[in-house]
Amino acid sequence: METKKRVVMALVAAVLLFPALQDSASAAERKVKFKVEGVTCMSSASEAEAIPKRLAGVQSAEYDYVESAVTVVFDDATVSIEDLVKTFKKENFPVVEEPVVLK
Repeated sequence: METKKRVVMALVAAVLLFPALQDSASAAERKVKFKVEGVTCMSSASEAEAIPKRLAGVQSAEYDYVESAVTVVFDDATVSIEDLVKTFKKENFPVVEEPVVLK
């Protein structure tokens, strides 16, 4: 009987704590726009999108032709804005303006 109580209490605690754990996990997600130089065609735009995806913690990257910018969604507990800026520069797509934090 005592074991059943413990199991029920553990389940209740898990149900109550689960939303809090989800919020803390998503709190580290960032969405930042990096205006980059060096994109001259569709192939180089694809490369500019691929560069941040090589880093751990990056969920997505999308190049915007109108703004000449790559919008990156990433976990800031794993990778930083500075890491992304350095990586773009290393791959010959330097960031030409201050990155814009969207989320």
